[in-house]
Order: sequence, then C-alpha cells, then structure tokens
Amino acid sequence: MMGLLFIVIFVLYLIISLIVIGIGMHKARLRGYKRWQGGLLAAFIMYNLLFWDLIPVYVVHGYQCDNNAGFTIHKTLEQWKQENPGVAETLVPIKNSSSIKMGNTTRYQLNQRFAWDLIDENIWYIVNKRDEKIIDIQTGAIVAQYVDFDSNPSQFINANTFNDYKFWFAGLGSCEGRSDGFIVCQDGKSCEWIGKGPLLQQYEFNKLKTQVKYQ
Repeated sequence: MMGLLFIVIFVLYLIISLIVIGIGMHKARLRGYKRWQGGLLAAFIMYNLLFWDLIPVYVVHGYQCDNNAGFTIHKTLEQWKQENPGVAETLVPIKNSSSIKMGNTTRYQLNQRFAWDLIDENIWYIVNKRDEKIIDIQTGAIVAQYVDFDSNPSQFINANTFNDYKFWFAGLGSCEGRSDGFIVCQDGKSCEWIGKGPLLQQYEFNKLKTQVKYQ
C-alpha cells in the first residue's frame, strides 16, 4: 500500500509541476520575457525540489568506484606461508564462527591465525562503503582487502524512509556493475586484468578467504 501511495504522490507531483511550468510561462509573457524562460525557471525549481540529489549521488558514487573500490592482495597465501613456515599445517578452520563487534567492525574468525573483518559505513547521504579485510590476527597485517560502494536504496522492499522510494537510484548498486572487468593489485604495485562479468572481484575475494580458512 505504501508503494502505491508514493506512486500516486509522484504522479500528482508531475501534474503539479506541469501546472507550475505553465504558470511560469504565462507570468514570463506578462512581464515581457520569453515564455520558455519562465517555463525553464519553473521546471528547474520543481526538478530540484525532488531530484536535487540525483546528480550529486551519481557523481560521488562514480568517483568512489573509480578511485577507491576494488580487490587488493597485499600478500599472497604462498608468501605468507614462506614467511611463517609450518604454521599453516597447524591451523584448524573455525566453522560457524560467531561475530564479534569492535566499534563499527564486525569480525569473524576464520582459524587460529586469520580473521575476516567487515566494516559498513555511510560516507555521504545514501552512498555507503563496504570494506572487507582478511587479517593476520597475530601481526595485524592486512592480507587482502575488498572495497565496494553501494547507493541503492531498498527500492520498495522493506522501505523505511522516503529515500527508499527514489526509483532514480535503482541502477546504483555495486561498483562492479559499472564495468566489464576489473583489476587486481598485489602489494599496490603489480596489477593484472582478471576477467569479465559482474561481481568477479567479490568472488575472487571470497575464494581467497576460503583458501585462507581451509589452507
């Protein structure tokens, strides 16, 4: 019912906007201006009353995806094993590990040496950041990291706020939906083009997480 109500509201808003634009054109003609100037000003005002956040959200989301998102391998599992000889053979995977809250970080222990940290935070308006890390518990070193940005409201499903009904954000989901492939970097230096398709970076991160857990 709420979804239907908001659809009705949007339709009414469109009708009101057309009326306001018509009034703007009429007022402009009476004052000696061109009709299109008054209509354009009225349209601009009505647009920004509701859609003011459309361009800023797309710009912020796009910038974050292009500059701060991705899958980075800071140290391969083979490198870690060479630095810690014989340790991998002693590790036992922790199945159904319960979560531990540490501030805004949720930690799941993978085995006696490694943990998987998740940090979900809002960086601006409805643009959210998801930061996942595989951590060496003993040293605190980050073995691998996956960062993604999401600006997609719930879109009528479990909607709680007015933003959830803004259908113009329906196409803003994971950064991985914006391109056909992705780059994986090791040690921040060597980068390699991996493949094509959506959500491959997250797939590669989860695959590495499984390898670290059950090594």
